[in-house]
Amino acid sequence: GEGFVAGEVERIHWDAYGTATSFTLRYSTDDGMTFNPITTVTGEKRQYDWTVPNTVNGQIRLLLIRGGKRDTTDFPGTISPIPQNIEISKVCPDSMTISWNEINDSLSYEVYLLGAKYMEIVGTSDTNFLEIPITNAGVSQWVSVRSSHASGIHGRRALAVNWPGELKNCPQNIKHKHFKN
Repeated sequence: GEGFVAGEVERIHWDAYGTATSFTLRYSTDDGMTFNPITTVTGEKRQYDWTVPNTVNGQIRLLLIRGGKRDTTDFPGTISPIPQNIEISKVCPDSMTISWNEINDSLSYEVYLLGAKYMEIVGTSDTNFLEIPITNAGVSQWVSVRSSHASGIHGRRALAVNWPGELKNCPQNIKHKHFKN
C-alpha cells in the first residue's frame, strides 16, 4: 500500500538468513501478473535503493527472489506525483479555499485538514482548488492534498501547509453606526 513518486529513490529492504545466494528484485505494474527487472544483489545485502519508474500506476507489486523462494508485497503500491505549491488562497469566516499546481494524469484530488489527532479528508476536487467549510477563521489550520484516480490510485499526501488563522481575500461588509451629538 505504499505511495511512490516517479524519479524518487526508495530504499527497499528485507530480512533473510544466510549470504551464499544472491537476491533478484523485480516490480510489476499489473498487480503481479508480469514483472520487470530491478536488479540482482549479492547474498549479504538486505537493501537496495530503487529509482521509481516514470509512470502513474496503482498496481505496483515488488517481488524478491532468492533461489527457489519468492516473496511479493502483500498489497499493491501506487506511483503518482505529489501535489506541489499548496496555497491557502482565500479564508472567510466559514470557509477556506486551498489551491495547488495541477498534476498531469490526475483525475481528482483529495484535500485534508488536521482533525483532533489526524489528517482527515474533507473534500475531493476535479480541479486544482477546493473550498472547504471551517468553523473558525481565527484558528490555525493544517491542510494537505494528494492526487487520486477513479481506478483507486491514491498518491502520497503532500507535506502539510499551516495557515496561522486569519481572514484572507475575503471582503467583509462592515456596517457603520452613526451617532448624533
